[in-house]
Amino acid sequence: ASHWKAFRGRMLSMFREPHSRLISGWHYFNHASMPLAEYAARTEGSMTSMLTGQQEQTVRCWHKPSESQCPWTEEPNVSLALQRLDDFAFVGLTGEWELSMCLLHASMPGAGPVVAAELSNSRPGSYGAAAANPASEPATTDKYDDVVYEAVASRFWDDVRKAGLSREACTSALQRAGALPRGMPHADARLRVRAYNED
Repeated sequence: ASHWKAFRGRMLSMFREPHSRLISGWHYFNHASMPLAEYAARTEGSMTSMLTGQQEQTVRCWHKPSESQCPWTEEPNVSLALQRLDDFAFVGLTGEWELSMCLLHASMPGAGPVVAAELSNSRPGSYGAAAANPASEPATTDKYDDVVYEAVASRFWDDVRKAGLSREACTSALQRAGALPRGMPHADARLRVRAYNED
């Protein structure tokens, strides 16, 4: 709580859609040896609980339940997590990475243009293209993180509108700045792969 108070109003964060994060984590941490439904139950509410300070690690509940406070000893506090979103100076979406970078720069007075390094994927997934799309896996829901992510996405798109941005305008600006080479696949196609195929 003390750290939160010290940095409130100055925090930036990128948020990932819960289902795609779950599928990526299931492949990366678990190597798919645990059934998806069990992994989903063990990691439910992770993002919410990290926002509220109820947990510090995203996967505290997946490996050794007896040593990792699993199942939950404290229900993830959605109400507090939603309140804390107001304390963030910026929220972006990993599934809208380029647009998020454009929004970040637009929200910082005096910031220069987005540079290519901000668009690179420093954590490429290693589990193959077949597993890169969460739509190929059984549907999952997270009664905590889904609610919080919906609020994050709503704020993100409100901020995009307020900044007068769009995917098309962002892509054009990135191309003009030389951060996004001309002739690359459309941003939607690139980001769909990027958002789902990263560790």
